[in-house]
Amino acid sequence: MGWNLRNPRCRSAIAKLAHCVCLLGNRAAHGVYIADGPDKLAQARPITSFNKLFTERDLPQAKPYRWTSDDGTPVEGMLMYPPGKFEAKNLPVFVFIHGGPQDADGNHFEADWYQWDRLAATAGWLVFEPNYRGSTGYGDKFALQIVPELVSRPGKDILTGVDALVKDGIADANHLAVGGYSYGGYMTNWLITQTTRFKAAVTGAGAVEHVANWATTTPPSTTPIISAACPGKLPSATAAKARFSRS
Repeated sequence: MGWNLRNPRCRSAIAKLAHCVCLLGNRAAHGVYIADGPDKLAQARPITSFNKLFTERDLPQAKPYRWTSDDGTPVEGMLMYPPGKFEAKNLPVFVFIHGGPQDADGNHFEADWYQWDRLAATAGWLVFEPNYRGSTGYGDKFALQIVPELVSRPGKDILTGVDALVKDGIADANHLAVGGYSYGGYMTNWLITQTTRFKAAVTGAGAVEHVANWATTTPPSTTPIISAACPGKLPSATAAKARFSRS
């Protein structure tokens, strides 16, 4: 089958009696397979073909990308390459920021209105999906380092990731775009006030003024949780993050 079944990121579910396995890769969801036993997964036989269309098309291919943020912390993300351009250099890059912030992009297939990285990649973009501070899967310390820097800490992680892509010759510095939904929208709205490197931005469901977001939301937003206090009690920490302003 060609599957790397020892890959810790390969999601599989094994039923004790039927030995059914659901294989998911980053290129497509390949359906349900059946094996003669847990020790014979490499010989598993397909019993569904719900995603046959994907086998007939040249799909984007992805791989992890790692860099070091400004404070020395290792950060990871995913690179989704345009079809036929896996590991090519000097590509136009779309920085696609996940929501949450407690979420993460990884080595799995997902395609819907919220996760359209493959659509962007098919249009010719190298899609960079950073798992900034606040993301899950890297331990509690990493996830909680977004407190109280609710946008500046993730923002520095993202921008150093873009810098690394340019330095490595992967990204074309003259063709950069950014976007995201929900917390990805929060980050997009803030990032375009901090740098002029992005030539275009697309944002959805993201706040632009976090103190007002906290004060007018019912129930109160997560701003106090991420800021470790109500905005009024942390004026110095929230001033640079409350509105469209440079920090």
